Amino acid sequence: MRLPVTLSVTTLKTGGLGFPANSLTSLTIEKIQNERRVELAFEDHRYFDMKRWRIADITWNGNIDNDKAIVYGLYPYRIAGAKPGTQDQDKYIFVKTRSERFKVARTFQQSNYYSFIADDVINNNPTIVKNPFQ
Repeated sequence: MRLPVTLSVTTLKTGGLGFPANSLTSLTIEKIQNERRVELAFEDHRYFDMKRWRIADITWNGNIDNDKAIVYGLYPYRIAGAKPGTQDQDKYIFVKTRSERFKVARTFQQSNYYSFIADDVINNNPTIVKNPFQ
Protein backbone atom coordinates (compact mmCIF):
# COMPACT_ATOMS: atom_id res chain seq x y z
CA MET A 1 0.00 0.00 0.00
CA ARG A 2 1.45 3.34 -1.02
CA LEU A 3 0.48 6.41 0.98
CA PRO A 4 -0.10 9.76 -0.71
CA VAL A 5 2.90 12.07 -0.34
CA THR A 6 1.03 14.59 1.83
CA LEU A 7 -0.11 11.87 4.19
CA SER A 8 3.41 10.41 4.37
CA VAL A 9 4.97 13.78 5.23
CA THR A 10 2.27 14.50 7.80
CA THR A 11 2.75 11.08 9.37
CA LEU A 12 6.50 11.62 9.43
CA LYS A 13 6.16 15.06 11.06
CA THR A 14 3.91 13.74 13.80
CA GLY A 15 6.26 10.90 14.70
CA GLY A 16 4.47 8.08 12.91
CA LEU A 17 6.08 5.18 11.07
CA GLY A 18 8.78 4.79 13.73
CA PHE A 19 10.49 8.13 13.07
CA PRO A 20 10.94 10.70 15.83
CA ALA A 21 8.81 13.83 15.66
CA ASN A 22 10.21 16.59 13.40
CA SER A 23 12.71 14.23 11.80
CA LEU A 24 12.27 16.20 8.58
CA THR A 25 14.43 18.94 10.09
CA SER A 26 17.34 16.53 10.53
CA LEU A 27 16.85 14.81 7.17
CA THR A 28 19.69 15.44 4.71
CA ILE A 29 20.35 14.36 1.15
CA GLU A 30 23.32 12.32 2.41
CA LYS A 31 21.03 10.33 4.73
CA ILE A 32 18.61 9.67 1.86
CA GLN A 33 21.44 8.61 -0.45
CA ASN A 34 22.89 6.28 2.16
CA GLU A 35 19.49 4.74 2.94
CA ARG A 36 18.86 4.10 -0.74
CA ARG A 37 22.34 2.60 -1.11
CA VAL A 38 21.71 0.20 1.78
CA GLU A 39 18.16 -0.74 0.77
CA LEU A 40 19.03 -1.41 -2.89
CA ALA A 41 22.54 -2.78 -2.32
CA PHE A 42 22.34 -5.76 -4.67
CA GLU A 43 19.78 -4.49 -7.18
CA ASP A 44 22.08 -2.54 -9.57
CA HIS A 45 20.64 0.90 -8.82
CA ARG A 46 23.86 2.48 -7.54
CA TYR A 47 25.26 3.59 -10.91
CA PHE A 48 22.03 5.26 -11.99
CA ASP A 49 21.50 6.89 -8.58
CA MET A 50 24.99 8.39 -8.66
CA LYS A 51 24.38 9.61 -12.18
CA ARG A 52 21.01 11.13 -11.26
CA TRP A 53 22.41 12.86 -8.16
CA ARG A 54 25.47 14.00 -10.21
CA ILE A 55 27.97 12.70 -7.67
CA ALA A 56 29.57 9.97 -9.80
CA ASP A 57 32.45 12.15 -11.03
CA ILE A 58 33.23 13.17 -7.44
CA THR A 59 32.97 9.67 -5.97
CA TRP A 60 34.70 7.80 -8.79
CA ASN A 61 37.51 10.26 -9.35
CA GLY A 62 40.14 7.69 -10.37
CA ASN A 63 42.22 8.35 -7.24
CA ILE A 64 43.83 5.16 -5.95
CA ASP A 65 43.61 6.55 -2.38
CA ASN A 66 39.83 7.03 -2.62
CA ASP A 67 38.25 3.99 -0.95
CA LYS A 68 34.97 4.48 -2.87
CA ALA A 69 36.71 4.38 -6.26
CA ILE A 70 38.38 1.01 -5.62
CA VAL A 71 36.63 -2.25 -6.54
CA TYR A 72 36.60 -4.72 -3.66
CA GLY A 73 35.42 -8.30 -3.44
CA LEU A 74 34.15 -10.46 -0.60
CA TYR A 75 35.64 -13.93 -0.51
CA PRO A 76 33.98 -16.55 1.73
CA TYR A 77 35.92 -19.06 3.78
CA ARG A 78 34.18 -21.97 5.45
CA ILE A 79 35.43 -23.06 8.86
CA ALA A 80 35.24 -26.84 8.73
CA GLY A 81 36.76 -27.57 12.11
CA ALA A 82 36.13 -25.16 14.96
CA LYS A 83 38.82 -24.21 17.42
CA PRO A 84 38.27 -25.64 20.90
CA GLY A 85 35.92 -23.48 22.95
CA THR A 86 34.27 -21.75 19.93
CA GLN A 87 31.01 -22.33 18.11
CA ASP A 88 32.46 -21.71 14.62
CA GLN A 89 31.74 -25.16 13.19
CA ASP A 90 30.47 -24.87 9.55
CA LYS A 91 30.34 -21.06 9.62
CA TYR A 92 31.58 -18.72 6.93
CA ILE A 93 33.96 -15.80 7.24
CA PHE A 94 34.01 -13.14 4.51
CA VAL A 95 37.29 -11.39 3.80
CA LYS A 96 37.24 -8.02 2.02
CA THR A 97 40.06 -7.81 -0.53
CA ARG A 98 40.94 -5.68 -3.53
CA SER A 99 39.74 -7.23 -6.73
CA GLU A 100 42.48 -8.72 -8.87
CA ARG A 101 40.38 -8.20 -11.97
CA PHE A 102 40.09 -4.41 -11.61
CA LYS A 103 43.55 -2.99 -10.97
CA VAL A 104 42.82 0.74 -11.39
CA ALA A 105 40.36 2.96 -9.53
CA ARG A 106 37.00 3.70 -11.12
CA THR A 107 36.71 6.93 -13.07
CA PHE A 108 33.64 8.79 -14.22
CA GLN A 109 33.98 11.82 -16.47
CA GLN A 110 31.48 14.64 -16.64
CA SER A 111 30.81 13.77 -20.28
CA ASN A 112 29.36 10.43 -19.08
CA TYR A 113 26.33 12.24 -17.66
CA TYR A 114 25.07 12.93 -21.18
CA SER A 115 23.88 10.53 -23.86
CA PHE A 116 24.63 10.80 -27.54
CA ILE A 117 21.84 12.27 -29.68
CA ALA A 118 21.95 11.17 -33.30
CA ASP A 119 22.23 13.84 -36.01
CA ASP A 120 19.02 12.76 -37.74
CA VAL A 121 17.07 13.32 -34.52
CA ILE A 122 18.53 16.81 -34.15
CA ASN A 123 17.81 17.58 -37.83
CA ASN A 124 14.18 16.45 -37.49
CA ASN A 125 13.54 18.62 -34.44
CA PRO A 126 15.29 22.02 -34.44
CA THR A 127 14.42 22.65 -30.78
CA ILE A 128 16.70 19.82 -29.63
CA VAL A 129 20.15 21.04 -28.70
CA LYS A 130 23.26 18.87 -29.01
CA ASN A 131 24.74 17.63 -25.77
CA PRO A 132 27.62 19.83 -24.63
CA PHE A 133 30.17 17.00 -24.62
CA GLN A 134 29.00 15.40 -27.89
